[in-house]
Amino acid sequence: MHKHGWYVNGLGAATDSNDTSTSTTIMKDRAPAFIQHIFEQRLGGQGLNRHDLAVFAATLTDLIHHEVGGNMEKAYAALELPTNGHVTEQEFDMASKAYLLNYLSGGAEEVTSREELPAVEGKWEGDYPAWQETWMWASDLKHTVDAADQLSNPFVQRQRTFEQQVSFLQDFGHRLGTFQNLECRKLKDQLGDLEDLGTGRVPLSRFYRGGLDGEWQFTESVEYLRHIGALDETNPKRMSVMIPNYIQSQSNCLAGSSFYSVCCSNECEDLLGHVEEAVGEPSASPMQLASIVSKLHSDTVDAPRNLSTVLLNRLGEIAQLHGGTVPLHGRLFAQWMHHAYPRECPFPHVIGATNRMSADEWMDAMDVDSAEATEEEMSMLVKFEEQDVMTAEGKAQALPWTMAEELVAGHLVKPQVSPSSGPAQVLRIALALLVLGSLAAPMAQHGKSALSSQGSNKIERHLV
Repeated sequence: MHKHGWYVNGLGAATDSNDTSTSTTIMKDRAPAFIQHIFEQRLGGQGLNRHDLAVFAATLTDLIHHEVGGNMEKAYAALELPTNGHVTEQEFDMASKAYLLNYLSGGAEEVTSREELPAVEGKWEGDYPAWQETWMWASDLKHTVDAADQLSNPFVQRQRTFEQQVSFLQDFGHRLGTFQNLECRKLKDQLGDLEDLGTGRVPLSRFYRGGLDGEWQFTESVEYLRHIGALDETNPKRMSVMIPNYIQSQSNCLAGSSFYSVCCSNECEDLLGHVEEAVGEPSASPMQLASIVSKLHSDTVDAPRNLSTVLLNRLGEIAQLHGGTVPLHGRLFAQWMHHAYPRECPFPHVIGATNRMSADEWMDAMDVDSAEATEEEMSMLVKFEEQDVMTAEGKAQALPWTMAEELVAGHLVKPQVSPSSGPAQVLRIALALLVLGSLAAPMAQHGKSALSSQGSNKIERHLV
């Protein structure tokens, strides 16, 4: 994700309740049986060691590269081009265009003959307004690759071949994320101009204004925004779109391969990486984290800065829950980072609250014809826009905060004295045992000690 902008199907965040494919099936029928068996066995509770992970990543990379060759063979067959020998520059570009139309549309646009290519391209351009810019970028990339090859060996006369085209399109897939992220930055800037200043949120009234003016962006329905976790309903009378959740949703991804989508980069990963490097441990004290984050700037947050009282207090609440330190890889710290960087860090929903679905997948699942809001719905929300003026402290208070913790397995939570006992404690233990029943045996004892130590108003889970 960091290098190529690839969101690999089945390897997404645990907050996705029903990913379209699971991590144990993404290699099915396309990977050696022993590789799939190892992966499934490790997921049974033991986890992946570094060697297992390297084998899995190398296998997945090889499958993705082979997929390019297979799809290019189909394009060459449709265009009646030879896979052996040379092709002309025009034929090379024609095959690249046919491949990219299919690749970017996730297979929805397929060229079956030379004569059909202009019609398919015209239809895709209507669905994807950035198509011409993308094609121009692909053409520039081709010339860049040619120049690099020529520089490496200027005495070899190069001619276009099928193998050369497969290599070029593999490189295109690696680099597309960088180009796509330029569009993501534009999208972020547009939403930033519409937000309630400092909140990372755009009221639906402003979000839909562009859609009413005929723009193709910002027209998703309330139901779809809610489903993908981009809708803040803290104030039902003034619902808003959370900028990082919206930008990083599947609705802003290009379909790409059957293995992955090309999505916007998660800016929060870079921020968290800086914190991890500075801390060097899986957890840290509130004072240490406050010192690090106060000096850490982002694309929209200047540093150094003084953290608000609300931020400092909530950091202390997380530490109190965990015996004095703050785990870096838990939902509560991710939520705190969202408050500290509301335009870069997405709000972390609890597991099962959201689903990473594209608009097409959502429409199929919900049996509806469109994921867009109607003009009447958009007009109603724009008409009743409220003008709220909030102080900086008030903005921080207005952002949603829930004390529901979910930790990555491996964090040791220090036991703390429970303030209650009796029937309530028995109920909590029973609930904890129920949760533990779904975890792998090697993690059972660790999970039990963590879950049974929390207060009655805290929710804590461990992710394996």
